[in-house]
Amino acid sequence: MTIIAPLAIVMISRAIVVYGGSIILRIARVHIALQWQNILTLGGLRGGIAVALVLSLPTDYEFKSLFIALIISVVAFNLVVNPILLDRYMKKSKIGQEKKVNRRGGS
Repeated sequence: MTIIAPLAIVMISRAIVVYGGSIILRIARVHIALQWQNILTLGGLRGGIAVALVLSLPTDYEFKSLFIALIISVVAFNLVVNPILLDRYMKKSKIGQEKKVNRRGGS
């Protein structure tokens, strides 16, 4: 449970930022398609800054090992599971598959 909670927090916070930010952008008349919002949510960041911050904690900090374990699990999830989910979503929604165009001059 200790490892699942940070994963849920990261995914929920990403969704809040992406979907909430999209609502704010609509006020400025900028529209981001829902498919791309989903991709931004699944893509996310990989956690390099979080690892650096945790490793910079003092060695005598009582909870340093707990934070390291949590951050490493979140980063590992982001590096292993999220790309798989993103690939499946992109194949399902057919994003990135360009339509083939006949370039021979015929119709």
